[in-house]
Amino acid sequence: MGKKCKSRAVLHKFRIFIIFAKIFTNQTNMNINNIGENAGKIWTVLNENGKMTETKLKKETELASADFYAAMGWLAREGKVQVECTERCGKTCEYITLA
Repeated sequence: MGKKCKSRAVLHKFRIFIIFAKIFTNQTNMNINNIGENAGKIWTVLNENGKMTETKLKKETELASADFYAAMGWLAREGKVQVECTERCGKTCEYITLA
């Protein structure tokens, strides 16, 4: 099992997710219900499949970038997701999991 990532880069990534959620809710036609529904899609995929890379999760949910990151911001703000880091061949791999 991977360890929880506490690096500044990971924390920065979650801050960006949260910023996306705020920006897209306030400045586009995307409404809070759409973000909540998309967050539910992400949560369901993670619940059914376990940890996934950001790229694979985005592909599995079939969400556009703006929708994906706004929904991730929603989940991050609610403390529903976390990032696990795994060292593999000297490279750190980040996986998104349910908290």
